[in-house]
Amino acid sequence: MSEVSVIRVLAVVSGAFGELGMAMYLLEGTKACARLLLPPRLYQQNPALNPHSVASYGCASDITRELLHHRPQILLLMSAYLFDGGGLLKLQDLVEILRQAKGQGVAVATSDPFLGLMLSPTQQKFSGQYGAELQRHFVDLQGVLGSLPHVYMAPIPPGPGKKAFFNPRAVISDEEKSKLMDSLKQKPLSLAERPHWLFVISRVDYQQQCTLRGRTKVEGMLLNMMQKCVLADRCAVLIAPAEVCQSLAGRTPQSVTLLPFCGYAVYRALLVTAEHVFYWNLLSNSYFMRMANFGSAFFFDLGHMVRYFPAVFPLFLHWFYGNIQPPLLDLDDALSTIVLAQHAQNQLDTFAPLLSAYASLASPDAMLASLLRTEQ
Repeated sequence: MSEVSVIRVLAVVSGAFGELGMAMYLLEGTKACARLLLPPRLYQQNPALNPHSVASYGCASDITRELLHHRPQILLLMSAYLFDGGGLLKLQDLVEILRQAKGQGVAVATSDPFLGLMLSPTQQKFSGQYGAELQRHFVDLQGVLGSLPHVYMAPIPPGPGKKAFFNPRAVISDEEKSKLMDSLKQKPLSLAERPHWLFVISRVDYQQQCTLRGRTKVEGMLLNMMQKCVLADRCAVLIAPAEVCQSLAGRTPQSVTLLPFCGYAVYRALLVTAEHVFYWNLLSNSYFMRMANFGSAFFFDLGHMVRYFPAVFPLFLHWFYGNIQPPLLDLDDALSTIVLAQHAQNQLDTFAPLLSAYASLASPDAMLASLLRTEQ
């Protein structure tokens, strides 16, 4: 089969913001004619994702209708493993979607936040109160998804059905970065001229921190971080659940920006232009964007994925980080500009060899074309 110059892609995104980021990273700059389907909350934040068309979905029939209307050559599920977790699609819904796609001759692939662990022989992988229930759920899922191609944004070992890719458009030029910085100084963010530090905590990680420490202490630590950021003569941007922002509003210095989550375009701009980025989840997809642009990133916690699914941590550390764990900061320590700068320099020394491994992967266009060849 000759390579198709323009490939029609339908990308269905779960409720996970990281999966939206991966979809955008995969599609950016490709020749694909893409349509993204987002669950209502993500669609509310991202009603436009140029140059792609966007729509919302709430049930399986919305997706099968799009299959008939858009007539894609490839259906990307981002990620099929996570649809049920957000109450979006049940197992039988997924089976019906795959049946319809197969009947139309559509190539189907799923992203894989578990780095292939679900493809290995069944064993207990989940921890915590709901470990056994999760294990049963994913064994059932694997019966449906096991034969699908799995796509990855890291240089994992090659194998049947594994499709790893690297998009060089992830590397932002100085000119584009300058434009993004200028856009952040405009309304509605109106960031000051000073460098900004970005703090990102998801709802599930915030809830876990509250369980471990108590809500009062967690919010007190967040306030303390914002104040120390301002004392360092930096702007602080905190992306957190709406109830956190509401609780902190009026208690933070004027140069602190509180965002109850935001759209992809704003997040990308904040992410690539920040002097430092701070997470509560070591397995964050957006860390890759920082690494690709030689930007520092720091972590206050390993995060929910490691707690729920500890088996994924060593694989993620190996393939995404080259077996070098980024620094975990003590929540009670001062955010010293000197200490952070030293940590940032140490990270720079590890990025170059990692990026050379990434750059050896297939381009998104080549990976999409290979999915079509696989279907043939």
